[in-house]
Amino acid sequence: MKHLIWLCLLLTLPNLSTAAVRHTIGIARDADDNTVRYIEHHQYRDNGEHEVRYFDSEENVLLEKLMAYEGLPQHPSITQTDYLNNEQIAVSYDAEYATMVTSRQGTSERFSFEINPEIIVDAGFDAYIRGHWELFDTNAEQSVIFAIAGQNRLLSMKIQRIDIDEKGASFRVQPANWLVRMLLPDIHLSYDGTRQLTRYEGFTNLKTSSDRSRHVIIDFSHYQMDEGLYRPLPQWLPAK
Repeated sequence: MKHLIWLCLLLTLPNLSTAAVRHTIGIARDADDNTVRYIEHHQYRDNGEHEVRYFDSEENVLLEKLMAYEGLPQHPSITQTDYLNNEQIAVSYDAEYATMVTSRQGTSERFSFEINPEIIVDAGFDAYIRGHWELFDTNAEQSVIFAIAGQNRLLSMKIQRIDIDEKGASFRVQPANWLVRMLLPDIHLSYDGTRQLTRYEGFTNLKTSSDRSRHVIIDFSHYQMDEGLYRPLPQWLPAK
């Protein structure tokens, strides 16, 4: 039913257009068997909005997320709808605090925490790394606090640059606590020479199946267009 509603929206809503839209396609594959788990379509608009849709291999929408970067780039406001798990998440800010509201099965949970430059909220890790690129020249390891959308806790994390040359750089993100590291594997990130994320390897928050590993490898490609899209172009997707 939700896919029928989505199709109606595609047919009735007007085309979104901006001066320039950067599109990023992420193909997430299972780290064990290399099968496509899902596809991410990111759109970065001139007004500062960052829109993401997650699709399965049949191009059904699994999750939608809209982010805006009105404060520090590592503190995006978030509106997220997870169609697979019937869950909604919203992250908003005032002058001193962030508030995360998670709604599922008719109940809501609220989690508030004080914000500072060392706190990274959800997908803000990418903006943090790109915005602090030179800082890793003087200190290859940075300590941060990570807030994951939908989880009512903060995690102490370390971001370490492990390699850099003219072609790009690679980073490792891991929990500061050794016990948490046993439960949450390291995240490995690769960037190209223009500081664009090209690969993510690690845990995924997208729960596509209870019996599948949550360890994925995501390869990213970047495109520039004069308009927004409701779905990625076929030539951006893996052949079926």
